[in-house]
This record gives sequence, C-alpha cells and structure tokens, in this order.
Amino acid sequence: MLRKLLILPPILIAVAVFAYVVSERNPPMRAEVAERATLARTIEALDTPVVPRVVGYGTVEPFRVWEAVAQVSGEVTYVHPEFRRGALLEAGTEIVRISPTEYELAVAEAEANIRATEVQLNELAVTEENNRKSLDIEQRALEIRET
Repeated sequence: MLRKLLILPPILIAVAVFAYVVSERNPPMRAEVAERATLARTIEALDTPVVPRVVGYGTVEPFRVWEAVAQVSGEVTYVHPEFRRGALLEAGTEIVRISPTEYELAVAEAEANIRATEVQLNELAVTEENNRKSLDIEQRALEIRET
C-alpha cells in the first residue's frame, strides 16, 4: 500500500505548480489592427521599341472575305493605289472606278425603249379610237338599212 501512496506527492506537486502558473499569468496583450505593409520587389520598366513578330504553323484564313461584283459592265479607269490582297482601307474609300460610257449608253438605250413603247401605246390608243368611230359608223349604216 505504501507503494500506491508514493504516486500522490508528484501529482500534488504538479497541481500546485499548475495553480501557481495560472494565478500568476497575465492576460494576453491586445494589439490594435493596423494597416499591414507588404514588402514587394519592383523593377523599373524602360520604354523600349519592339517589333512584334509572330511565328506560326498551319493554315490561316481571313475572318471576313469581300468579293466585289459590278452591277454594270465597263472598263476600269481607276484602282486605289493601296488596294491589294489583305489591305485595310477606310470605309467610304473609292476602290475602283468604272468608265461610265457603257452605263450611259445603256441608260440612253433604256430611255429610247421607253419612248418607243410610249409611241406604241399612243398608236394603240389612236387605233382604238378609230375602231370605235368605225363601229359607230357601221352601226348607223345598219340602222339605215334596216329602216
């Protein structure tokens, strides 16, 4: 039994030391939260001229393709000097000028056809009026024969 009691003194000493440490302990210090500065490594970027260069492999296709189809035929009299495959031109830029000679000739021909058709219409109107008058004359002649 004496052996069992030998364990009590170290336990009592440990409890006494723990009580002493807890009673003498100071509460933790409170520090106000301040702005935290983070150390950053920086370098100065110098203005250096760079020529962009791209190396690629494969097939390249344009995003947008424009195909011009003239609504009139004629000789091309002017082509914009910067007009070439892949060139970017501002909106409204005159790219190609077609000689107006064939267009003006086609307009004159169309106007002549219109006038000829108007003459034919007038001729038909006159023919119709003549036929109506002939019909009236023949109807009167018929009335005279029947009486």
